[in-house]
Amino acid sequence: MKLHKNIQGDGPLLVLLHGWGFSHHIWQDLVPSLAKHYTVMSIDLPGFGASPLAENINSLNTFSEAVLNEIPGKAILLGWSLGGLVAQYLAIHHPEQVENLILVATSPHFIKETAWPGIDSDLLKSFAKELESDYQKLLQRFLALQFFGVESDRALIKRLSTQIIQERPDLKALHLGLELLLHSDLRTELNHIQPPLRFILGKLDVLVPVSLVEVLANLNSNIHIEVIKGAGHAPFISHPDAFLTATGLLP
Repeated sequence: MKLHKNIQGDGPLLVLLHGWGFSHHIWQDLVPSLAKHYTVMSIDLPGFGASPLAENINSLNTFSEAVLNEIPGKAILLGWSLGGLVAQYLAIHHPEQVENLILVATSPHFIKETAWPGIDSDLLKSFAKELESDYQKLLQRFLALQFFGVESDRALIKRLSTQIIQERPDLKALHLGLELLLHSDLRTELNHIQPPLRFILGKLDVLVPVSLVEVLANLNSNIHIEVIKGAGHAPFISHPDAFLTATGLLP
């Protein structure tokens, strides 16, 4: 099974992994700046965008391995939300192929627990139920949560809203993505990640709360954390300049 990908630029390989409900198009405003310095490969995750969802993809392992098969060599991985979970898995299990790890509004464990900030599990479970009744309405609700309390360009949000409806992600992939977010826990393994590790969080994120800063450092002493003020769950969209600076990718 081949996944759809877009490749631009020249230089070290930089792989962009999008979040739940979206496709590689979410990066379109960011790619031109990065492609001046890198070979930028943005991949549609299995079942999203133009990528198919094979029958055997039913776990974080198989989901992530399908992505790995598209990466031709050692690469910098930049993963957002669900894509960040995939990036962490690949860095844990295939460190020889990961040069550097940049994790955006993501977590090794997305669900809130005692002494662990995250998403209320009931919210994601409600998403799963709403998928069956009106998945387009749910995707619009999810988009709104990403920019909750954030000052953003309304025209940009409208464009994203249109995009997410037109791309019509596979319903099975949406369900699988929610299952991965609900049940994956890489906190123990995070301690063993060898490549350089950078988290970028939005100060106003209601899905991956900024209070995660307080517990991440306990998992891996080599974690570098950047917090973007005024940003929510998609800092690369609402605050692109600050985001590019936070990645450490540009000279």
